[in-house]
Amino acid sequence: MTARRPIAGPPGRRACMTDPGPPTPVPTTPAQAGRVSRRGAETASALNLLAGGWLVASSWVLHDGPGDASWNPVAAGAVIVAVAAVRMARPSRSARLAVANIVAGLWLLSSAWWLDPGPTASWNVSVAGAVVATMAAWGLSASREAATAEEETARWQCGTWSSGEVL
Repeated sequence: MTARRPIAGPPGRRACMTDPGPPTPVPTTPAQAGRVSRRGAETASALNLLAGGWLVASSWVLHDGPGDASWNPVAAGAVIVAVAAVRMARPSRSARLAVANIVAGLWLLSSAWWLDPGPTASWNVSVAGAVVATMAAWGLSASREAATAEEETARWQCGTWSSGEVL
C-alpha cells in the first residue's frame, strides 16, 4: 500500500496524491554522468561495428553484381568497422571520428539507389547506411556529454566545482 501525502489543492479542498516512492537514482557526480554517457557512445559504436561488418559481408551473402555495386558497401563497411573500433576503445577522445561514420552512412543511404542494380542490395545498403548514420550521431552526442562530464569531474576533484552547480 502506498502512502498518501497532502499536496496543495484548490482553496477549501484538500487534494492527495500517491507518493511515488524513492526517486530514481540519477548520476550525482560528474564522473557518474560521464560513465553513463560513455556507455551510450560505446553501445552506438558496437552497433556500428556490427553494421559495418554486415556491409563487408553482405556483397557475398546477397550475391551483388560485379563492379561498383559490390565494392561500395565493402569499402564503406571497412571504414565504418575501423572507425567504430577506435571509437569503442576511446569514445570521449575520438568524438570527431563519429563524423566520418555519419558521412559514410549518408553516402551509403544516397548511393544505394544509383549504384546498386537490384532492389535487395539497394534496400540492404540504404537501411544499413541509415542505421550507421543514426548510431554515429547518437555516439557523437554521447561522446560530447562524456567529454563534458570528464572536464567537470576534473574541476570537481580539483576543488573548483561549485556546490551550487547542478548537473
